[in-house]
Amino acid sequence: MSAKSYIKLFSLTIEHTYFHDNMCAWLQLLPHESTQNAMQRFGLKLSENQNVYTLYGRFESAADSLAYIQKVSDQDSLDFNVVSSRTNLSIITDLPLDWNKTIAYDTSHTENTSDDEIREITARYENSLDGLSFACLSVRFEDLINLHQASKEVNFCIRFKARQARWNYFIVNRNGIRLDHPKITGKENVLFKGPIGVRLDNGQNALKFTTGEKMLPLSDVAQYKFKLINENSRATGIKGTSGKVVFDGLPTPNPNKLEIETIAGKNVAVSSMYVYV
Repeated sequence: MSAKSYIKLFSLTIEHTYFHDNMCAWLQLLPHESTQNAMQRFGLKLSENQNVYTLYGRFESAADSLAYIQKVSDQDSLDFNVVSSRTNLSIITDLPLDWNKTIAYDTSHTENTSDDEIREITARYENSLDGLSFACLSVRFEDLINLHQASKEVNFCIRFKARQARWNYFIVNRNGIRLDHPKITGKENVLFKGPIGVRLDNGQNALKFTTGEKMLPLSDVAQYKFKLINENSRATGIKGTSGKVVFDGLPTPNPNKLEIETIAGKNVAVSSMYVYV
């Protein structure tokens, strides 16, 4: 009788668009206590490689073995917690600004999408059961069994999206630089409104530029590169024209310094960045 080899029961990729290549080292998938007990009882192994978690079992038939585990364990699903090593993960994630719940993922959600290789699990929001998990995941035995019986790929994905924010730049001209036609520009198709003259809390005068209702995503590696120029007065308003560069490489938002403003009755995140020239 030949020895049974480990076969893949399912894989799960965890992505977060805030991070380069969508890879978030802050997140970890941990089996719930009931799932941990089942893993020990039936010899299941969970491995991780670059944000991809794979559950293996030493079986001849995945579908038959999963059906057996479901029956004798009296469980409908294998349950996991997604925990974060950082407390500010909710700040960089596209969640309500007053978020205090747990994001729930379930392979049986009807809103889930799939192609031939990846099945993306959509999020639902519910009250936290333990207050410790950033998200929870239920992988239904029925879904796994059906996929294995149909000889389909059993690769799941959950994707967290980066928070979007309004970007405000406040230009403080301390050196009397000529700024008669200032403009913020870049390769990206982002139009900044302004400038308008404002007085800061410290009494200094500044020129304010803003993306207005246009929200831009936060990221750990800059996706946008903007510069402050003083446009040629004869070319002002002409697309494709350039001017003298006053400040190249304007700063990008610091997630820990976001503010909250109300736009059209809705609270939104705002990043205010101060530039001295």
